[in-house]
Amino acid sequence: MLKSYIKPESLSAAEVQQVLEFLNGAQTIEEIADTIELPGELDVGLRVAQRLLNRRATLGGEFSNIQQVADTPYVGPERFTEIVAVLTGRRIEKIWEGGTVPAAVLQELRELREMVRSLRAGMGVRYRISMRLAQAGLYLGQTAIVLVEVYDMKRKRPKANLPLTFATTWGTLETQIGFEKRHGSVVTARTDINGKAKIKIIGPTYEPLTNAQQSALDFALHGLDPAAATPNEAALELNDLVLQYQAKGNVDLRQAMDIYFHTRQEALSTAINRPTSNFEWPYFDALVTAYLHEDEEQVKYGNVAESTAVLKVRIKDWMEPWYQVYINRLNESCTICEDFNRLKDQVTDKGLLLDNMVNRLYSYASVEFGLIGKSAAEKVAQRQVAHFLHTGLDGLPFDTQKILFPALNLAAKNITTRQLGTLAVMGQVRTDITETVNAKFEELGDIGSFMEVVTSVQDRLGIFETNYGQFNADYNQFKIDLEQIDATSAQLQADLAQFETNLTQFNADYNQFQIDIEQLHVAYVELQTDLGQFANDLNAFNAANEAFQADINTFNTNYGSFQTRYNQFTNRYNSFNKDYAEFNDNLSQVDGRLDTFEANFSTFSTKYTDFSQKYDDFIEKDNTINRNFSSINNNLADFNAKYTTFNRNYSSFNNNVTKFNTDLSTFNRDYTKFKEELQSREGPTGPEVRHP
Repeated sequence: MLKSYIKPESLSAAEVQQVLEFLNGAQTIEEIADTIELPGELDVGLRVAQRLLNRRATLGGEFSNIQQVADTPYVGPERFTEIVAVLTGRRIEKIWEGGTVPAAVLQELRELREMVRSLRAGMGVRYRISMRLAQAGLYLGQTAIVLVEVYDMKRKRPKANLPLTFATTWGTLETQIGFEKRHGSVVTARTDINGKAKIKIIGPTYEPLTNAQQSALDFALHGLDPAAATPNEAALELNDLVLQYQAKGNVDLRQAMDIYFHTRQEALSTAINRPTSNFEWPYFDALVTAYLHEDEEQVKYGNVAESTAVLKVRIKDWMEPWYQVYINRLNESCTICEDFNRLKDQVTDKGLLLDNMVNRLYSYASVEFGLIGKSAAEKVAQRQVAHFLHTGLDGLPFDTQKILFPALNLAAKNITTRQLGTLAVMGQVRTDITETVNAKFEELGDIGSFMEVVTSVQDRLGIFETNYGQFNADYNQFKIDLEQIDATSAQLQADLAQFETNLTQFNADYNQFQIDIEQLHVAYVELQTDLGQFANDLNAFNAANEAFQADINTFNTNYGSFQTRYNQFTNRYNSFNKDYAEFNDNLSQVDGRLDTFEANFSTFSTKYTDFSQKYDDFIEKDNTINRNFSSINNNLADFNAKYTTFNRNYSSFNNNVTKFNTDLSTFNRDYTKFKEELQSREGPTGPEVRHP
């Protein structure tokens, strides 16, 4: 019991102002409770603080006089006296087993509690998340397994049943909760009884693989050496992988590889610059981030995380060098160029020669299995045709060269299963027309029939003149379109030059981005190390603090020995100040490194935003270039087709005109001879008259 209570009317004006300033300025119940709490009554301060805040709210937001504080419900004389004594420093006496408790001791205790509260606030992360890959040297298509463990730094043991959120910058994450599988770039999981969790990273594809396809791909990629530093070191394994893909029965493996190829087909099959894949592996980098939460609300809203961890996962891209190995292997065994050289020596008719060459070209492109096989065969066929056009046309008549060069060049550019037989059909039509014309001229047996043929030829000649006029109009329009194409091509060249400039800048920015990422990772590792050391120091401080709390409890129950133990406490407190000063030094170092980390992260964010904008601009320009090239190729293909048809028709017309002139000369000669014979029979006086 208190020997005497402090009454409101006994306070001076300065003391009243001191009490009211504190109570009106306090914002939380903890701020009040930590100030007015007394030893042995640890649960009272929070309730009294809450009642004071409620009372202040009913008075309009502040106490205007000291009596309002004393009249607060359930405060009473004892609590009012304790509040005033602590805030003003008034000396009060309390009956205790060991004597009285001076107000100065209570004030010192309050300061110590403030210090402990600050230390707890700056204690940092309670839970430590560690992540590591289950295996090294991963290749694209293999499932990357990330092992996660959560450790409770306070209790020195793994923490079970804590919710985790995972996010990745590349690929798809997969985790399993019971019988439920979760997929996406962001997934959630929980730690098991050992504080562990497991997630998988799967490469990005347009469509998911079946279990059989994934198993076949994993088995095939298991043959690649994880430690191979370059594709050259894995050349035998890559060649063996080509054989596995070509095997007729490996349907699941072929489909799995086709799915990954389909995702990147445009980049692999239409690359302008041939990749130098034999000298270094291309890589995909995934930055996996783990966020730990303590309750479901944090998981639901995702705006609070108790701890985080980051893991960089690097995946080797075997497909690009393997695709080149596939093409080189097919090219070594391909005989298209040799077959073309043999055909040009055996077939003299240029139309038939073109038909045979086109048929040979398309028959080769349709042999390989799978999407990758057909793509590689098309690339090889294009190489063979290009080689023949540069080396195999020598010695052929110029007219034959004029037909073969554009036709084979066009066929090579359109050598897909969708275009199969297009030029072959054109060649067959040309052959049928020639045979029909020859058959018609063989029917000329007498003058009447010949005149009918002449009339028919004249009619056809009129039709030809009409068609030729239309051709001239179309040709003039073609010239106009060609001028527009030239203008578009000039603009395309300018856009391409700008693209090259932007690409150079992008490469420079990306290299700087990679350097910044590495520096960020190094800084983050140092931060983790410092935080671990800080946690160890903090644990040592907590142990000392627990011993200190035990001394306080002993002090509360047995104050008779306070004077003796107070000297011991002073010594310990001095030692604590020294340790605390060292702790502040360490904390300052941590703060400095945190500032450096935040600055680096801000720089990284700025550069990543700039990179994203430039990359989007690059994609847009690349799409525009592809559309322009497609339009140009379509127009050139249409012109080549029309020009080929005109040459064929014009050649046929010349042949017909030559034949007609020859027959007309023969007719004129015969007709002149017939007139001479007729005149000789009539005689000089008229026609001869015969009498019966």
